Amino acid sequence: ELDAMDLKLIKELGIDAIRVAQGTATPDMLNLCDHMGLLVFTELPVFQVPDDILGDEDFINSAAGQMEELIRRDRRFTCIAGWGIGSEINPPNSTNGRFYSTLTDLVHQLDDRPVYAAIPFSETFRAAPLDLVILELTKYSPYLDHELPSVIDGDRPAILGGIKRTIMPGNIGGWEDPTSEAGQAKFIVDKVRQAGNLDWCIGIVTGDFGDWMGMIPSISGPFHGSHEKYATGLVTPGRLTRPAYQRLKEFWASRSAEPLSRGMYSGGEPALLLVFGIFLIFVLLAAMRQNNIFRFNLMRTFTSPRGFFQDISDFRYFQSGHTLLLTVLISGGLGLVGASWLHAHRESYAVDWFFGYILSSTDLIGWVGSVFWQPFRAFLFCWLVTFVLVWIGAFQSSIISSLFVRKRTFIQSFDYVVWAGAPMLILLPLGSIAARLYSRNADILLNSLVTFLIFWSLSRLIWVYKHHIRRSIGVVVVLWIGPPFVFVVGCLIALDYLRSFSSYWDFIGSTIVQGFF
Repeated sequence: ELDAMDLKLIKELGIDAIRVAQGTATPDMLNLCDHMGLLVFTELPVFQVPDDILGDEDFINSAAGQMEELIRRDRRFTCIAGWGIGSEINPPNSTNGRFYSTLTDLVHQLDDRPVYAAIPFSETFRAAPLDLVILELTKYSPYLDHELPSVIDGDRPAILGGIKRTIMPGNIGGWEDPTSEAGQAKFIVDKVRQAGNLDWCIGIVTGDFGDWMGMIPSISGPFHGSHEKYATGLVTPGRLTRPAYQRLKEFWASRSAEPLSRGMYSGGEPALLLVFGIFLIFVLLAAMRQNNIFRFNLMRTFTSPRGFFQDISDFRYFQSGHTLLLTVLISGGLGLVGASWLHAHRESYAVDWFFGYILSSTDLIGWVGSVFWQPFRAFLFCWLVTFVLVWIGAFQSSIISSLFVRKRTFIQSFDYVVWAGAPMLILLPLGSIAARLYSRNADILLNSLVTFLIFWSLSRLIWVYKHHIRRSIGVVVVLWIGPPFVFVVGCLIALDYLRSFSSYWDFIGSTIVQGFF
Protein backbone atom coordinates (compact mmCIF):
# COMPACT_ATOMS: atom_id res chain seq x y z
CA GLU A 1 0.00 0.00 0.00
CA LEU A 2 2.85 2.36 0.85
CA ASP A 3 4.61 1.48 -2.41
CA ALA A 4 1.44 2.26 -4.35
CA MET A 5 1.11 5.63 -2.59
CA ASP A 6 4.74 6.49 -3.26
CA LEU A 7 4.61 5.48 -6.91
CA LYS A 8 1.45 7.53 -7.42
CA LEU A 9 3.17 10.61 -5.96
CA ILE A 10 6.23 9.94 -8.11
CA LYS A 11 4.13 9.63 -11.25
CA GLU A 12 2.27 12.86 -10.45
CA LEU A 13 5.64 14.57 -10.02
CA GLY A 14 6.34 13.95 -13.70
CA ILE A 15 9.13 11.42 -13.25
CA ASP A 16 9.79 8.74 -15.89
CA ALA A 17 12.02 6.38 -13.90
CA ILE A 18 13.04 5.58 -10.35
CA ARG A 19 16.28 4.26 -8.92
CA VAL A 20 16.11 1.86 -5.98
CA ALA A 21 19.48 2.91 -4.60
CA GLN A 22 21.69 0.55 -2.59
CA GLY A 23 19.13 -2.22 -2.78
CA THR A 24 16.69 -4.15 -4.91
CA ALA A 25 13.05 -3.48 -5.70
CA THR A 26 10.48 -6.05 -4.58
CA PRO A 27 8.50 -7.98 -7.21
CA ASP A 28 5.28 -6.30 -6.00
CA MET A 29 6.82 -2.88 -6.55
CA LEU A 30 8.07 -3.88 -10.01
CA ASN A 31 4.60 -5.14 -10.90
CA LEU A 32 3.12 -1.77 -9.92
CA CYS A 33 5.74 0.04 -12.02
CA ASP A 34 4.83 -2.15 -15.02
CA HIS A 35 1.21 -1.09 -14.71
CA MET A 36 1.98 2.61 -14.07
CA GLY A 37 4.56 3.02 -16.82
CA LEU A 38 7.57 3.76 -14.61
CA LEU A 39 11.06 2.53 -15.47
CA VAL A 40 13.18 1.11 -12.64
CA PHE A 41 16.93 1.02 -12.04
CA THR A 42 17.57 -1.71 -9.48
CA GLU A 43 20.93 -2.67 -8.03
CA LEU A 44 22.88 -4.84 -5.64
CA PRO A 45 23.35 -3.56 -2.06
CA VAL A 46 27.07 -2.91 -2.69
CA PHE A 47 27.57 0.50 -1.09
CA GLN A 48 30.87 2.36 -0.52
CA VAL A 49 32.86 -0.89 -0.64
CA PRO A 50 36.66 -0.33 -0.78
CA ASP A 51 38.61 -1.49 -3.84
CA ASP A 52 40.52 -4.21 -2.01
CA ILE A 53 37.25 -5.86 -0.93
CA LEU A 54 35.73 -5.46 -4.40
CA GLY A 55 38.74 -7.32 -5.76
CA ASP A 56 38.43 -10.18 -3.29
CA GLU A 57 37.55 -13.51 -4.91
CA ASP A 58 34.99 -14.53 -2.29
CA PHE A 59 33.27 -11.15 -2.48
CA ILE A 60 33.08 -11.33 -6.27
CA ASN A 61 31.58 -14.83 -6.13
CA SER A 62 29.01 -13.75 -3.54
CA ALA A 63 28.02 -10.65 -5.54
CA ALA A 64 27.79 -12.66 -8.74
CA GLY A 65 25.52 -15.20 -7.05
CA GLN A 66 23.20 -12.49 -5.77
CA MET A 67 23.15 -10.74 -9.14
CA GLU A 68 22.22 -13.94 -10.96
CA GLU A 69 19.37 -14.62 -8.51
CA LEU A 70 18.16 -11.02 -8.88
CA ILE A 71 18.13 -11.13 -12.68
CA ARG A 72 16.46 -14.55 -12.91
CA ARG A 73 13.76 -13.34 -10.51
CA ASP A 74 13.06 -9.90 -12.02
CA ARG A 75 13.96 -10.00 -15.73
CA ARG A 76 10.33 -10.86 -16.57
CA PHE A 77 9.33 -7.28 -15.65
CA THR A 78 9.40 -4.91 -18.60
CA CYS A 79 9.92 -1.87 -16.35
CA ILE A 80 13.55 -2.79 -15.58
CA ALA A 81 15.74 -0.15 -17.23
CA GLY A 82 19.13 -1.23 -15.90
CA TRP A 83 20.99 -3.51 -13.51
CA GLY A 84 23.24 -1.80 -10.98
CA ILE A 85 26.30 -3.52 -9.52
CA GLY A 86 27.20 -0.95 -6.87
CA SER A 87 26.71 2.52 -5.41
CA GLU A 88 29.35 5.11 -4.52
CA ILE A 89 32.19 2.74 -5.41
CA ASN A 90 35.32 3.72 -7.29
CA PRO A 91 35.31 3.39 -11.10
CA PRO A 92 37.08 0.38 -12.64
CA ASN A 93 40.80 0.19 -11.90
CA SER A 94 43.54 -2.41 -11.55
CA THR A 95 42.36 -3.42 -8.06
CA ASN A 96 38.60 -3.74 -8.58
CA GLY A 97 38.63 -4.44 -12.34
CA ARG A 98 37.78 -8.12 -11.98
CA PHE A 99 34.64 -7.27 -9.97
CA TYR A 100 33.40 -5.02 -12.78
CA SER A 101 34.25 -7.40 -15.61
CA THR A 102 32.81 -10.49 -13.89
CA LEU A 103 29.47 -8.91 -12.99
CA THR A 104 29.09 -7.04 -16.28
CA ASP A 105 29.73 -10.20 -18.31
CA LEU A 106 27.29 -12.12 -16.12
CA VAL A 107 24.50 -9.55 -16.63
CA HIS A 108 25.09 -9.48 -20.41
CA GLN A 109 24.79 -13.26 -20.52
CA LEU A 110 21.48 -13.28 -18.65
CA ASP A 111 19.78 -10.12 -19.98
CA ASP A 112 20.21 -7.51 -22.71
CA ARG A 113 19.47 -4.44 -20.57
CA PRO A 114 22.35 -2.10 -19.59
CA VAL A 115 24.67 -2.51 -16.63
CA TYR A 116 25.54 0.52 -14.54
CA ALA A 117 27.25 1.59 -11.32
CA ALA A 118 26.98 4.78 -9.28
CA ILE A 119 30.45 6.31 -8.88
CA PRO A 120 31.55 9.59 -7.20
CA PHE A 121 31.27 12.58 -9.52
CA SER A 122 34.43 13.32 -11.48
CA GLU A 123 35.19 15.38 -14.56
CA THR A 124 37.33 12.51 -15.84
CA PHE A 125 36.39 8.84 -15.59
CA ARG A 126 36.86 5.53 -17.38
CA ALA A 127 33.96 3.17 -16.78
CA ALA A 128 34.44 0.31 -19.27
CA PRO A 129 33.11 -2.42 -19.25
CA LEU A 130 29.92 -0.75 -17.89
CA ASP A 131 27.22 0.40 -20.31
CA LEU A 132 26.50 3.64 -18.41
CA VAL A 133 27.30 5.35 -15.12
CA ILE A 134 25.53 7.44 -12.51
CA LEU A 135 27.82 10.25 -11.37
CA GLU A 136 26.90 10.81 -7.72
CA LEU A 137 27.11 14.26 -6.14
CA THR A 138 28.02 13.09 -2.65
CA LYS A 139 27.70 15.53 0.26
CA TYR A 140 31.47 16.12 0.08
CA SER A 141 31.49 16.99 -3.62
CA PRO A 142 32.60 20.58 -4.43
CA TYR A 143 29.97 20.72 -7.19
CA LEU A 144 27.16 20.75 -4.66
CA ASP A 145 27.76 24.46 -4.10
CA HIS A 146 29.22 25.35 -7.51
CA GLU A 147 28.20 25.23 -11.15
CA LEU A 148 28.41 21.84 -12.80
CA PRO A 149 31.13 21.51 -15.47
CA SER A 150 29.93 21.97 -19.04
CA VAL A 151 32.29 19.29 -20.36
CA ILE A 152 33.49 16.03 -18.81
CA ASP A 153 35.95 13.46 -20.11
CA GLY A 154 34.26 10.08 -19.87
CA ASP A 155 33.94 6.94 -21.97
CA ARG A 156 30.33 6.08 -21.11
CA PRO A 157 26.95 7.87 -21.08
CA ALA A 158 26.40 9.56 -17.71
CA ILE A 159 23.40 10.23 -15.50
CA LEU A 160 23.75 12.88 -12.80
CA GLY A 161 22.74 11.56 -9.37
CA GLY A 162 22.77 12.54 -5.72
CA ILE A 163 20.83 15.80 -6.14
CA LYS A 164 19.52 16.14 -2.61
CA ARG A 165 19.89 18.41 0.41
CA THR A 166 19.88 17.50 4.10
CA ILE A 167 17.48 19.78 5.95
CA MET A 168 15.87 20.52 9.29
CA PRO A 169 12.28 19.20 9.06
CA GLY A 170 9.71 21.90 9.68
CA ASN A 171 12.17 24.75 9.06
CA ILE A 172 10.03 27.20 7.07
CA GLY A 173 12.70 29.88 6.74
CA GLY A 174 13.70 31.44 3.42
CA TRP A 175 15.90 29.71 0.85
CA GLU A 176 19.05 31.45 2.12
CA ASP A 177 18.86 29.17 5.16
CA PRO A 178 20.59 25.98 3.91
CA THR A 179 18.69 23.81 6.42
CA SER A 180 15.22 25.09 5.45
CA GLU A 181 12.68 23.31 3.27
CA ALA A 182 12.72 26.29 0.90
CA GLY A 183 16.51 26.00 0.70
CA GLN A 184 16.14 22.36 -0.27
CA ALA A 185 13.62 23.26 -2.98
CA LYS A 186 15.80 25.98 -4.52
CA PHE A 187 18.92 23.81 -4.42
CA ILE A 188 17.25 20.86 -6.18
CA VAL A 189 15.48 22.93 -8.84
CA ASP A 190 18.67 24.91 -9.60
CA LYS A 191 20.72 21.72 -9.99
CA VAL A 192 18.07 20.12 -12.19
CA ARG A 193 17.97 23.26 -14.35
CA GLN A 194 21.79 23.25 -14.65
CA ALA A 195 21.92 19.54 -15.51
CA GLY A 196 19.21 19.92 -18.14
CA ASN A 197 21.45 22.27 -20.13
CA LEU A 198 24.47 19.95 -20.16
CA ASP A 199 25.17 17.90 -23.29
CA TRP A 200 26.91 15.09 -21.41
CA CYS A 201 24.01 14.50 -18.99
CA ILE A 202 21.45 12.00 -20.34
CA GLY A 203 19.37 11.87 -17.16
CA ILE A 204 18.94 13.22 -13.65
CA VAL A 205 18.38 11.38 -10.36
CA THR A 206 16.89 13.51 -7.58
CA GLY A 207 16.38 12.15 -4.11
CA ASP A 208 15.68 10.99 -1.66
CA PHE A 209 12.00 10.74 -2.47
CA GLY A 210 10.81 10.01 1.07
CA ASP A 211 12.48 10.40 4.46
CA TRP A 212 13.93 7.26 5.95
CA MET A 213 11.80 5.85 8.71
CA GLY A 214 14.95 5.09 10.73
CA MET A 215 17.30 8.06 10.99
CA ILE A 216 21.05 7.46 10.90
CA PRO A 217 23.11 9.77 13.14
CA SER A 218 25.92 11.68 11.45
CA ILE A 219 28.16 14.43 12.78
CA SER A 220 27.85 16.38 9.54
CA GLY A 221 24.05 16.62 9.49
CA PRO A 222 22.27 19.82 10.63
CA PHE A 223 21.18 18.43 14.00
CA HIS A 224 20.67 21.58 16.04
CA GLY A 225 20.65 19.34 19.09
CA SER A 226 18.93 16.18 17.92
CA HIS A 227 20.27 13.39 15.73
CA GLU A 228 16.68 12.42 14.89
CA LYS A 229 16.09 15.65 12.97
CA TYR A 230 17.71 14.53 9.75
CA ALA A 231 15.75 14.59 6.49
CA THR A 232 16.49 14.56 2.78
CA GLY A 233 13.13 13.56 1.30
CA LEU A 234 10.86 15.40 -1.10
CA VAL A 235 8.05 14.09 1.08
CA THR A 236 7.78 13.45 4.82
CA PRO A 237 7.46 10.00 6.44
CA GLY A 238 3.70 10.69 6.50
CA ARG A 239 3.86 11.39 2.73
CA LEU A 240 3.13 15.10 3.02
CA THR A 241 4.84 16.92 0.17
CA ARG A 242 7.54 19.50 0.83
CA PRO A 243 8.18 22.67 -1.23
CA ALA A 244 10.86 20.79 -3.21
CA TYR A 245 8.21 18.38 -4.50
CA GLN A 246 5.88 21.18 -5.58
CA ARG A 247 8.63 23.23 -7.25
CA LEU A 248 9.97 20.22 -9.14
CA LYS A 249 6.46 19.38 -10.30
CA GLU A 250 6.00 22.94 -11.59
CA PHE A 251 9.45 22.96 -13.19
CA TRP A 252 8.98 19.71 -15.09
CA ALA A 253 5.51 20.77 -16.21
CA SER A 254 6.44 24.22 -17.55
CA ARG A 255 10.25 24.62 -17.17
CA SER A 256 9.60 27.27 -14.52
CA ALA A 257 8.71 27.33 -10.84
CA GLU A 258 7.07 29.81 -8.50
CA PRO A 259 9.71 31.98 -6.75
CA LEU A 260 10.62 31.10 -3.17
CA SER A 261 10.99 33.51 -0.27
CA ARG A 262 14.61 34.49 0.31
CA GLY A 263 14.23 35.04 4.05
CA MET A 264 16.55 36.81 6.48
CA TYR A 265 19.01 33.98 7.22
CA SER A 266 22.57 35.17 7.78
CA GLY A 267 24.22 32.20 9.49
CA GLY A 268 24.74 34.19 12.69
CA GLU A 269 27.15 31.74 14.34
CA PRO A 270 30.29 33.84 13.71
CA ALA A 271 28.51 36.94 15.03
CA LEU A 272 27.66 35.10 18.25
CA LEU A 273 31.29 34.14 18.77
CA LEU A 274 32.32 37.71 18.03
CA VAL A 275 30.06 38.93 20.85
CA PHE A 276 31.65 36.45 23.27
CA GLY A 277 35.11 37.58 22.19
CA ILE A 278 34.34 41.28 22.65
CA PHE A 279 32.92 40.59 26.10
CA LEU A 280 36.07 38.72 27.20
CA ILE A 281 38.31 41.47 25.81
CA PHE A 282 36.27 44.02 27.77
CA VAL A 283 36.76 41.94 30.96
CA LEU A 284 40.53 41.83 30.36
CA LEU A 285 40.79 45.58 29.72
CA ALA A 286 38.60 46.37 32.74
CA ALA A 287 40.76 44.17 34.99
CA MET A 288 43.94 45.87 33.77
CA ARG A 289 42.44 49.32 34.25
CA GLN A 290 40.94 48.72 37.68
CA ASN A 291 43.73 46.62 39.20
CA ASN A 292 47.27 47.95 38.94
CA ILE A 293 48.79 44.79 40.45
CA PHE A 294 47.20 42.60 37.81
CA ARG A 295 48.40 44.90 35.05
CA PHE A 296 51.91 45.02 36.57
CA ASN A 297 52.13 41.21 36.86
CA LEU A 298 50.87 40.71 33.31
CA MET A 299 53.50 43.08 31.93
CA ARG A 300 56.21 41.61 34.14
CA THR A 301 55.59 38.04 32.95
CA PHE A 302 56.68 39.21 29.49
CA THR A 303 59.38 41.78 30.33
CA SER A 304 60.98 39.97 33.29
CA PRO A 305 59.79 36.37 33.34
CA ARG A 306 62.77 35.02 35.34
CA GLY A 307 62.11 37.36 38.26
CA PHE A 308 58.33 36.87 38.11
CA PHE A 309 58.47 33.07 38.22
CA GLN A 310 61.14 33.23 40.92
CA ASP A 311 58.70 35.22 43.03
CA ILE A 312 56.17 32.39 42.60
CA SER A 313 58.83 29.86 43.62
CA ASP A 314 59.79 31.91 46.70
CA PHE A 315 56.17 32.40 47.84
CA ARG A 316 56.24 36.15 47.07
CA TYR A 317 53.21 35.99 44.79
CA PHE A 318 49.84 35.87 46.55
CA GLN A 319 47.30 36.93 43.88
CA SER A 320 45.55 33.60 43.25
CA GLY A 321 42.41 35.47 42.15
CA HIS A 322 44.42 37.06 39.33
CA THR A 323 45.60 33.61 38.27
CA LEU A 324 42.03 32.32 38.22
CA LEU A 325 40.89 35.30 36.12
CA LEU A 326 43.73 34.69 33.69
CA THR A 327 42.70 31.03 33.47
CA VAL A 328 39.15 32.02 32.55
CA LEU A 329 40.38 34.43 29.86
CA ILE A 330 42.88 32.00 28.34
CA SER A 331 40.27 29.23 28.32
CA GLY A 332 37.83 31.66 26.71
CA GLY A 333 40.29 32.49 23.92
CA LEU A 334 40.92 28.82 23.22
CA GLY A 335 37.18 28.20 23.43
CA LEU A 336 36.54 30.81 20.74
CA VAL A 337 39.09 29.28 18.40
CA GLY A 338 37.88 25.75 19.15
CA ALA A 339 34.23 26.66 18.55
CA SER A 340 35.17 28.40 15.30
CA TRP A 341 37.08 25.31 14.15
CA LEU A 342 34.13 23.05 14.98
CA HIS A 343 31.76 25.35 13.11
CA ALA A 344 34.04 25.41 10.06
CA HIS A 345 34.49 21.62 10.01
CA ARG A 346 30.96 20.53 10.88
CA GLU A 347 30.58 19.00 7.39
CA SER A 348 34.06 17.47 7.25
CA TYR A 349 34.22 13.86 6.05
CA ALA A 350 37.28 13.18 8.25
CA VAL A 351 35.52 14.42 11.40
CA ASP A 352 32.36 12.50 10.50
CA TRP A 353 34.32 9.28 9.93
CA PHE A 354 36.42 9.66 13.10
CA PHE A 355 33.52 10.19 15.50
CA GLY A 356 31.31 7.69 13.67
CA TYR A 357 34.00 5.04 14.12
CA ILE A 358 35.09 5.84 17.67
CA LEU A 359 31.67 6.44 19.21
CA SER A 360 29.23 3.54 19.32
CA SER A 361 26.32 5.27 21.09
CA THR A 362 23.71 6.90 18.89
CA ASP A 363 22.83 9.39 21.62
CA LEU A 364 26.50 10.28 22.09
CA ILE A 365 27.00 10.81 18.36
CA GLY A 366 23.92 13.03 18.34
CA TRP A 367 25.27 15.06 21.25
CA VAL A 368 28.66 15.50 19.57
CA GLY A 369 26.84 16.55 16.40
CA SER A 370 24.95 19.21 18.33
CA VAL A 371 28.28 20.57 19.64
CA PHE A 372 29.49 20.98 16.05
CA TRP A 373 26.30 22.70 14.92
CA GLN A 374 25.43 24.91 17.90
CA PRO A 375 28.08 27.64 18.38
CA PHE A 376 27.04 28.52 21.93
CA ARG A 377 27.27 24.90 23.04
CA ALA A 378 30.57 24.51 21.15
CA PHE A 379 32.02 27.58 22.88
CA LEU A 380 31.00 26.41 26.35
CA PHE A 381 32.28 22.91 25.63
CA CYS A 382 35.70 24.09 24.38
CA TRP A 383 35.96 26.64 27.20
CA LEU A 384 35.20 24.02 29.86
CA VAL A 385 37.57 21.44 28.34
CA THR A 386 40.41 23.97 28.20
CA PHE A 387 39.71 25.10 31.76
CA VAL A 388 39.86 21.50 33.00
CA LEU A 389 43.06 20.85 31.01
CA VAL A 390 44.75 23.80 32.75
CA TRP A 391 43.96 22.26 36.15
CA ILE A 392 45.21 18.88 34.94
CA GLY A 393 48.41 20.60 33.80
CA ALA A 394 48.82 22.12 37.25
CA PHE A 395 48.38 18.69 38.83
CA GLN A 396 50.99 17.24 36.46
CA SER A 397 53.30 20.14 37.30
CA SER A 398 52.94 19.42 41.02
CA ILE A 399 53.89 15.78 40.47
CA ILE A 400 56.93 16.68 38.36
CA SER A 401 58.15 19.06 41.07
CA SER A 402 57.81 16.42 43.77
CA LEU A 403 59.96 13.99 41.76
CA PHE A 404 63.05 16.20 41.64
CA VAL A 405 62.90 18.93 44.29
CA ARG A 406 61.04 19.59 47.47
CA LYS A 407 57.31 19.40 46.94
CA ARG A 408 55.65 22.55 45.68
CA THR A 409 52.12 23.46 46.58
CA PHE A 410 49.37 22.94 44.06
CA ILE A 411 48.75 26.70 43.98
CA GLN A 412 52.37 27.31 42.98
CA SER A 413 52.10 24.75 40.18
CA PHE A 414 48.83 26.32 39.07
CA ASP A 415 50.49 29.75 38.94
CA TYR A 416 53.38 28.35 36.87
CA VAL A 417 51.09 26.80 34.27
CA VAL A 418 48.68 29.72 33.91
CA TRP A 419 51.17 32.59 33.81
CA ALA A 420 53.39 30.67 31.39
CA GLY A 421 50.35 30.60 29.10
CA ALA A 422 49.88 34.39 29.19
CA PRO A 423 50.70 34.69 25.44
CA MET A 424 47.46 32.82 24.78
CA LEU A 425 45.59 36.04 25.63
CA ILE A 426 46.29 37.05 22.02
CA LEU A 427 43.64 34.47 21.12
CA LEU A 428 40.90 36.74 22.49
CA PRO A 429 40.89 39.15 19.53
CA LEU A 430 42.03 36.41 17.17
CA GLY A 431 39.33 33.98 18.33
CA SER A 432 36.67 36.68 17.96
CA ILE A 433 37.17 36.69 14.19
CA ALA A 434 38.34 33.08 13.82
CA ALA A 435 35.01 31.89 12.42
CA ARG A 436 35.18 34.58 9.73
CA LEU A 437 38.77 33.62 8.89
CA TYR A 438 37.88 29.94 8.60
CA SER A 439 34.95 30.77 6.32
CA ARG A 440 37.35 32.72 4.06
CA ASN A 441 39.78 29.82 3.70
CA ALA A 442 42.41 31.36 5.97
CA ASP A 443 42.90 28.04 7.76
CA ILE A 444 46.67 27.84 7.28
CA LEU A 445 47.30 31.36 8.59
CA LEU A 446 45.02 30.97 11.59
CA ASN A 447 46.23 27.50 12.51
CA SER A 448 49.83 28.64 12.21
CA LEU A 449 49.23 31.55 14.59
CA VAL A 450 47.47 29.32 17.12
CA THR A 451 50.25 26.73 16.89
CA PHE A 452 52.88 29.44 17.40
CA LEU A 453 51.12 30.74 20.52
CA ILE A 454 50.81 27.23 21.96
CA PHE A 455 54.49 26.49 21.37
CA TRP A 456 55.45 29.89 22.80
CA SER A 457 53.49 29.13 25.98
CA LEU A 458 54.90 25.60 26.24
CA SER A 459 58.46 26.85 25.72
CA ARG A 460 57.99 29.36 28.55
CA LEU A 461 56.69 26.59 30.83
CA ILE A 462 59.53 24.25 29.87
CA TRP A 463 62.05 27.05 30.50
CA VAL A 464 60.54 27.65 33.94
CA TYR A 465 60.81 23.99 34.88
CA LYS A 466 64.29 23.65 33.47
CA HIS A 467 65.47 26.22 36.02
CA HIS A 468 63.10 25.00 38.69
CA ILE A 469 64.03 21.28 38.72
CA ARG A 470 67.51 21.84 37.27
CA ARG A 471 67.28 19.18 34.57
CA SER A 472 68.06 19.25 30.85
CA ILE A 473 65.55 20.48 28.27
CA GLY A 474 65.15 16.94 26.95
CA VAL A 475 64.15 15.57 30.35
CA VAL A 476 61.65 18.38 30.91
CA VAL A 477 60.09 17.92 27.45
CA VAL A 478 59.68 14.17 27.99
CA LEU A 479 58.15 14.73 31.42
CA TRP A 480 55.65 17.24 30.03
CA ILE A 481 54.80 15.73 26.65
CA GLY A 482 55.03 12.02 27.53
CA PRO A 483 52.13 11.62 30.01
CA PRO A 484 49.54 13.58 27.96
CA PHE A 485 50.50 11.64 24.83
CA VAL A 486 50.15 8.30 26.62
CA PHE A 487 46.84 9.44 28.12
CA VAL A 488 45.34 10.49 24.76
CA VAL A 489 46.48 7.33 22.97
CA GLY A 490 45.18 5.24 25.87
CA CYS A 491 41.77 6.93 25.70
CA LEU A 492 41.50 6.31 21.94
CA ILE A 493 42.44 2.66 22.37
CA ALA A 494 39.95 2.30 25.22
CA LEU A 495 37.19 3.89 23.12
CA ASP A 496 37.98 1.56 20.24
CA TYR A 497 37.82 -1.51 22.48
CA LEU A 498 34.61 -0.19 24.05
CA ARG A 499 33.09 0.25 20.61
CA SER A 500 34.09 -3.28 19.58
CA PHE A 501 32.73 -4.72 22.83
CA SER A 502 29.47 -2.78 22.43
CA SER A 503 29.01 -4.03 18.86
CA TYR A 504 29.75 -7.60 19.92
CA TRP A 505 27.32 -7.37 22.84
CA ASP A 506 24.58 -5.98 20.58
CA PHE A 507 25.15 -8.88 18.18
CA ILE A 508 25.03 -11.48 20.95
CA GLY A 509 21.92 -9.87 22.45
CA SER A 510 20.06 -9.77 19.13
CA THR A 511 21.06 -13.39 18.39
CA ILE A 512 19.73 -14.53 21.77
CA VAL A 513 16.45 -12.65 21.27
CA GLN A 514 15.98 -14.06 17.77
CA GLY A 515 16.68 -17.56 19.04
CA PHE A 516 14.16 -17.05 21.84
CA PHE A 517 11.33 -16.21 19.54
